[in-house]
Amino acid sequence: MSYSLTRRRALLSMAAFCAVTLSACGVAHVAVLVPLQDAGYYDRAVIDAVSVESVERSPRAEALNDRFADLTGRLLEDELSRRYQLVERGYGRGSRTLLVAVSVRIQYGSRALRYFVGSGAGSGYVDSMLTAVDAETGQEQLRVSARSELAVGLFGGSMDEAVTRNIRGLIRRSGLGS
Repeated sequence: MSYSLTRRRALLSMAAFCAVTLSACGVAHVAVLVPLQDAGYYDRAVIDAVSVESVERSPRAEALNDRFADLTGRLLEDELSRRYQLVERGYGRGSRTLLVAVSVRIQYGSRALRYFVGSGAGSGYVDSMLTAVDAETGQEQLRVSARSELAVGLFGGSMDEAVTRNIRGLIRRSGLGS
């Protein structure tokens, strides 16, 4: 084997390792804690609550929280409307209706610290939870959680991307739209 071929393989291996390592940061780890058993029974759904909070209390963090709350509401509405008739809060207390809520907790961390210091400095995370309860009985019918962590990444990683992936993964894995 020639020297240049060995060197090329080493460079390709290193590039593949870096790509896998960096792309894995911020990936949502989703767990269905309580699966929806009688999905066919329900024909209506209400988006009961969407809340996004962060550890940081700056005006920038609050603006990001509002943006992610809007995104969560839109994605949830799109997913639910595939299977259920969406009804307003006040009209959704009857039978065969699911009340769906999503809560998201974020620590944005510091992109600069992730980039310049590394080793977990400036890391951030996203914890989200989706629940659905029977509107008539109040009994929990579905619970899904997702966790994403961002400790490193290319140029400090994108917390915006980590949050978006987390929310998309949570809603998609809930099974509410399929």
